[in-house]
Amino acid sequence: MPKYPFGKTRIIDDLQRSLDEIEKTWPMTGSYQRIEPYISPLFRANEWFEIIIYHVESKAWFDNYQNDFIMNSLADKELVVPGDVAFDLGSNAGAITLLLAKLCGPTGHVYAFDPYPWNTVATKSNALINHFDNVTAYPVGVSNRNHQISVSPNDSRSYESSDANGCQVLNIRAINDFMPLKPTFLKIDIEGAEYDIFNEQHADVFESVRGFVLEFHPMWIRPRNLDPKDVLRNIEGLGFTLHGPHADDPIYAVEQYDERHLFWGKRRATLGTTEIRSSADEGAADESVAICALAD
Repeated sequence: MPKYPFGKTRIIDDLQRSLDEIEKTWPMTGSYQRIEPYISPLFRANEWFEIIIYHVESKAWFDNYQNDFIMNSLADKELVVPGDVAFDLGSNAGAITLLLAKLCGPTGHVYAFDPYPWNTVATKSNALINHFDNVTAYPVGVSNRNHQISVSPNDSRSYESSDANGCQVLNIRAINDFMPLKPTFLKIDIEGAEYDIFNEQHADVFESVRGFVLEFHPMWIRPRNLDPKDVLRNIEGLGFTLHGPHADDPIYAVEQYDERHLFWGKRRATLGTTEIRSSADEGAADESVAICALAD
């Protein structure tokens, strides 16, 4: 019997019914306006996938064959390998979730998080379309605490409430609640809430994580009267080195932050009992040793 005996039509029908239920209380408008769903081929990191196009935003982003810089790097650098557990924080429709599921393989797992309900059901549907049963999707945003916020219908931010008309409630969960799943890799694209997940955390919370990719949003951090550099400082304090925009770039000097929006993070290397740090005052020779150690 086929893995999904009712085929793609059943998966799309189930997605439609889920979206119908969502729209009873939260109409999809603006960039989230629904369209008649259809399946489009998606070529990423030298792999072909299929993705369901179901609203205006997904059509604009995925209705073509373009490659993706982050996805290519994930595959080329072997940052995620079979048996890994990956978190896709801010999964949207699940395009990167699909590659992570492929890389983790049947012995690994991907946990996708997104507070917007249509994104969660789309991620689940796209996993089924591509025959991945190693994906779990949670309809929540992530932070360093459990709470709820009100957001306007077309606002992608998930860290503060809005007073606009027609607001809806999003559930935000502490990332610490999910860390017992022991993720080895994090993909982070959470529109400014990256400040919160790394703020006032103990290094033990992230001890299972070998690496991550961070889409950084200083434009959503500064309006909160917060310093974007604090995010990067906190990450270093949790035991990681920062690199970017390429995963094999030299260690990044946080205090020289130059408004870049993409970082790769790696677990800080140790040689014996001596820890290799990445502060701005380290010499170039120490930095070279660290890069060699991280590459092993």
